[in-house]
Amino acid sequence: MIRTFNTKIKLTLLAPPLFSLLIVFSTATALAQSATLKKCQSWNDKIESYQEKRKEGGSGKEMDRWKRKIRQHRDKFRKNKCNRYGRKLN
Repeated sequence: MIRTFNTKIKLTLLAPPLFSLLIVFSTATALAQSATLKKCQSWNDKIESYQEKRKEGGSGKEMDRWKRKIRQHRDKFRKNKCNRYGRKLN
């Protein structure tokens, strides 16, 4: 019974530092996944250029390729949290 009591005390003393480390590492991971404004602008520009090409038209093969490129750049844009730049993107 004494052993159980000591174990509980040790866990309660260790819990706050472990929890704070978890917060620090999760924040660092989130920041590592976000991109710079310049990179986000580059992806946004590429998306717009492929959309313009699609509006102008082309062969079916070209349209499919451009659509695929748009999806790839949008995925990168989303994964890197580029929406946080909002109106700074042209």
